[in-house]
Amino acid sequence: MEYFTLTNGCKMPALGLGTWKLNGAECTNTVINAIEMGYTHIDTASAYNNEADIGVALRETSLKRTSLFITTKIWYDRLSRFDVENECGKSLQKLRTDYIDLLLIHWPNKNISLRDTFQGFVRLFEKKLVRSFGVSNFTIAHINEALKASSGIPVCVNQVEFHPFLNQSELLSYCNSKQIRLTAYAPVARGSALKNPVLLQIAGQCGATPVQCCLAWLRQKGVAAIPKSSSDPHLKENLQSLNLTLSQEQMAQIDALDRGERLVNPEWAEF
Repeated sequence: MEYFTLTNGCKMPALGLGTWKLNGAECTNTVINAIEMGYTHIDTASAYNNEADIGVALRETSLKRTSLFITTKIWYDRLSRFDVENECGKSLQKLRTDYIDLLLIHWPNKNISLRDTFQGFVRLFEKKLVRSFGVSNFTIAHINEALKASSGIPVCVNQVEFHPFLNQSELLSYCNSKQIRLTAYAPVARGSALKNPVLLQIAGQCGATPVQCCLAWLRQKGVAAIPKSSSDPHLKENLQSLNLTLSQEQMAQIDALDRGERLVNPEWAEF
């Protein structure tokens, strides 16, 4: 597994398992299988309603907790200082763990003070319940606000939609300048990248798949990825992307596919 070092010194696996829409036994079994294959980064959120399912998997796997990197998120209407502490406590209980490696604000909320949120984060850090903190779906303006309100807590990660058809190069450059690591969800554009002629051509050149090309493209940009998959063949396919290196020309060809295609855009989002 390849790792990215966060600004606070913690190491985050460059490739993780996304678990959105995985629930029940399917979720538990997928996480167990993924860990057995070599995944150590598991991404979830309170809003996914599967933290308890993942907690079962974490207890059943033989891998030590210290070898795993668990990310979860607090929903955007639960960001007051006291809510943050309560929500984190619920997540810890469901995940059956003593600490969370990375806790994210799931979406920005202009109606709740970020300073209040980060005061809650300070308490969680002091209690050693969370190792790293970050945000998700934050624009440059949102990140500026977060950095001003962070109360000395490093903003380590911004998890956003990022794929060949939504190449957020300006956001990536800005986050890099602030030592904030980007993590990509929907890294293959919910499957639409699999049929793209350019990606199919590059995949043929590399003896790889379009999925692997997307994941390698992200990794070479310094962007972590958390593709969701539940089948063993797809889990293996994603993991094997770590062995693929694209040429500069191939990277540029994928860069050129950007068309600003945002797939996740709830009506209350602030982009």
